[in-house]
Amino acid sequence: MMTKRTKREWYTQNGIAIMGDEGIHVTDVKGLSRTDSENEANAARIVACVNACDGYATEQLVALKGGNVKREVTYYADKLCDAQNRYLKAEQQRDNLLAALKKLLEHEGTQVETGIGMMEPDELQEARKQAQAAIREVEAAQCRIF
Repeated sequence: MMTKRTKREWYTQNGIAIMGDEGIHVTDVKGLSRTDSENEANAARIVACVNACDGYATEQLVALKGGNVKREVTYYADKLCDAQNRYLKAEQQRDNLLAALKKLLEHEGTQVETGIGMMEPDELQEARKQAQAAIREVEAAQCRIF
């Protein structure tokens, strides 16, 4: 079992000091690189990595040696991007269908070409109710994932 680390988010102080839980000085990077700007960049990267790994046991991170972390992050980032693209496409299709349905109901019975006038009255009434219910459902939904 490994020793516990500080729990709260880490941060840099003065560009080179790495601070942890309740202002505890974890380490600093002064003199570890060729330039001050490189030291500051290294400190920022260490802090970013520690904070990004929050919630994972140290043992889990050690088991991911050999580049597996980058591969896993890339895999899930790609999956998220694909899901977002599918969602956006579905949202656009929903909007197009909603507009078409509204237009159809707006012109209901005014044009023989729609075929609506050829439906039995009960079928027409049921189709109208379903269309109106679908419109209400879509317009009431305010959920956005991305």
